[in-house]
Order: sequence, then structure tokens, then C-alpha cells
Amino acid sequence: MIQRIQSFLLVLAACGAALCLMFPVALYAPAGEDPQMALYLLPHSSDAIAFIRIDWILTVLMFLIGIISLVSIFLYKNRIRQMRVVTVNVLLSAVYIALTLLYSVDHALAVAHLPGNLEPNYSIGSYIPMVMAVLLIIAQRCIRADEMKVRAADRLR
Repeated sequence: MIQRIQSFLLVLAACGAALCLMFPVALYAPAGEDPQMALYLLPHSSDAIAFIRIDWILTVLMFLIGIISLVSIFLYKNRIRQMRVVTVNVLLSAVYIALTLLYSVDHALAVAHLPGNLEPNYSIGSYIPMVMAVLLIIAQRCIRADEMKVRAADRLR
């Protein structure tokens, strides 16, 4: 049922999960210079910047968020279950955001011994999950509004 607004929002959240896998989470550079290292979820090849692969837990978590977003679209017949699945997905997104920020700062401490004193600069890959969480929350509210409409219609019968 793609004509419902929450289905569109869930598709956008799944696309955001795919984008997170392509863009770097953080770029590490000395203050005021070009980035020297980048933090990605999946292996990435770039000639100018050395990449660091993030822990597999965060990669699996992002895949899970994207898959749950797509699966929850097809639960439109049972809106209560769909709300619960989207709520779990919001919680997984919050855990992902917290772990990503924690890992990128922790990793900055781990590479502090390298020359140039690298500092993390958060990239688009760290902002997309925040947008995804907002999209999932709005989708959950739209599902709740649909459920309230159905219950109101049932009362009138």
C-alpha cells in the first residue's frame, strides 16, 4: 500500500539506510587540513583517503534497520503490529546513532597517536540516521492516526 503516507516515509527510511552504507560516517583530519582517513560501514576504495572499516555490528544494525523498514510496509493489514515494528525500528535507530557516535569518538582517541592529531569531522553518513529516526517517528504517528480513524469508524457502526 504505497498510497499511504507512512509507506512513503518507510521507503524513505529504507533508502536512507542504503545511503548510510555508501557515505562515510566520519572523516579524520588534523585541524584545518584535508581529511586523511574516513570511517565507512562497508569497505570503500578511494585513492586520496585511507578508509577505516567500522565494526560489523553497526553494519548489521544498519542492514536490519533498512530491512525492518521495508518489511513494515507490508504489515498494513495489522496496524497494531506495524506500529510495534516501527517502534522497535526507532529504538534500533537510536542505538545505532549512539553506537556510531561512541565508536567514532573512541576511534579518534585510538588514532590520536598518529602524527597530526586527527580529529573526527562527522560526515553525511552520521546525519542520515538521525533523519531516518525522525521519518520513522512520523510514520509511526501516521499509523496511529490511521488506527484511530478505523476505531472511530467502528464505533459509528
